[in-house]
Amino acid sequence: LLFERKEETFQKLIKKDEGKKKKLIAKINETLEGDDHVTEEDSQDFAERWLEIADIDGNGTIDFNEFKTFMTRLAI
Repeated sequence: LLFERKEETFQKLIKKDEGKKKKLIAKINETLEGDDHVTEEDSQDFAERWLEIADIDGNGTIDFNEFKTFMTRLAI
């Protein structure tokens, strides 16, 4: 039962972050397709946002399952 609750919570967090991921991808595409140059600051900002999205449980670190889930969902 505990495992099922954790999995259910994990799936809810993944769905919540899908919107963040789509917005970030749109922003990256807009920046790359526009006349703006991608600065080091832009790259760092994008990377930090990706890490925030990948950290599903919000504990400040990314474990293997979060990384695997993030990479799998990123491919979709």
